[in-house]
Amino acid sequence: MDDYIVGTCQTMCPEKEVRLREKEKLLHPFEYRRKNAKGTPIADRSKTVKEYSRAAAGRFLPSPAELRTPEVLSKTVDYLLGTLIRVELKRGTQWIDIYEYIFDRLRAVRQDLVIQNIEGPFTISILEKIVRFLVYSGYRLCEEKPGQRFDPVINDTHLQECLTRLLTFYRETNDDKCQSNRIEFESLYQIVNLGSSSALQHWYSLGPELHKDPLLKTVYRASTSYYLNNYSQVLKLFRQLACIQLQWALHRHLTTIHRNAVEIMSVAYSSKLCKYPVSKLTDVLVTNSDCHTIALCRHYSISVDGNNVVFKKTDFQEGATKFLPKLSVILDNFEEITTSNIFLSVSHQS
Repeated sequence: MDDYIVGTCQTMCPEKEVRLREKEKLLHPFEYRRKNAKGTPIADRSKTVKEYSRAAAGRFLPSPAELRTPEVLSKTVDYLLGTLIRVELKRGTQWIDIYEYIFDRLRAVRQDLVIQNIEGPFTISILEKIVRFLVYSGYRLCEEKPGQRFDPVINDTHLQECLTRLLTFYRETNDDKCQSNRIEFESLYQIVNLGSSSALQHWYSLGPELHKDPLLKTVYRASTSYYLNNYSQVLKLFRQLACIQLQWALHRHLTTIHRNAVEIMSVAYSSKLCKYPVSKLTDVLVTNSDCHTIALCRHYSISVDGNNVVFKKTDFQEGATKFLPKLSVILDNFEEITTSNIFLSVSHQS
């Protein structure tokens, strides 16, 4: 299709949708400040954001008035990932509630971009911010119980879609301004897909200038080490990831890394006379504390005698559930994060 609809909506939510959702009482609590005499919520148009609408068979394409302009889409993303988060965190709103709302509204933003075939600087900037949000949310909500309100598979699916599209735009755009954050997101792609043959092939396809970048070199080494089952090397390189987004992304792989590392050590150090200090293992595995390390060992049926781990190759057993507590070594202070505008700015160094 050569001709695309050009949006004309100058607000974060089309007026038609605002009125409909007011009438049907479908406004989100984040989108209104008061109710009328009948108790019906009244939309605050400075806060109401277009919600995602799934395409249905036989449905006509939206009118220009229902599609936001590139400038408004950019403004909407900045509002969601900046102002809204700061305000709701000060109110004590749980991150899962913030996540659910923003996730839906960002889908609507991406939908508007696709329908209008908007490319270039606006789309690149928007996708960069969305990727940061999804990467952080995957880390922040990793302890949510399976089947509850957060679905890591759905979050990861959208993350992969956004990352893949973003890297495609980098390759197709010659504007230097659009390339300013490319190292960060090329690195994120490698870490998110750690050890993946397709991700490693993508790295080889990058130009020689990108191959010289120190950060990309580090993530490439981490990915190849993971591919070769060298988990000790991966964890060493984890400490060298100065970009906090990369630490959030690598966290998703820690269950597998820790599990395989402990299994390998159960064979390598299997001896009645060998006792491995818990403190040393904490340092090797980059866990939160010795207590965390002991819990990890017991999860896989590895014996702990006082301050020492007793590895036996016959003891290792798979845990019944995942063992993935968040690591305190990773920045998890929202005041710091939101003050630095982590989702909206350039790479944040930890």
